[in-house]
Amino acid sequence: MSNLLSDAATYLDGTLRSVASETVTYRRGQQTVSLVARPGQTVFRIDDGAGGSMRIVAHDWIVTASDLVLGDAAVLPERGDRITHGDRTYEVLAPGGEPPWRWHDRSHVAYRVHSKLVSANG
Repeated sequence: MSNLLSDAATYLDGTLRSVASETVTYRRGQQTVSLVARPGQTVFRIDDGAGGSMRIVAHDWIVTASDLVLGDAAVLPERGDRITHGDRTYEVLAPGGEPPWRWHDRSHVAYRVHSKLVSANG
């Protein structure tokens, strides 16, 4: 049964890559890779320390894990990496000490990478 679910997750990822993805550049230091990613968002609720909470919306990029290769090695997304889409640049991060990425699916086919817009030229 798990192979069936894994195959389905891989098929769905490939289908969405072809119809709902954008080409982006992923950068860590001087290393870059061009890949396709699906835009998304995650809503974080962070305790404000005064009995309330803040709602923060992260701009997410859903990336096929096997595509995230810098140099000759597959890598995990890291806080501080940059994603450029068109004239906009996003920094990989998440608020409140949350990890900057999560698995997008149970079969670990794709990452959901959280980011924040840091520059827009346009």
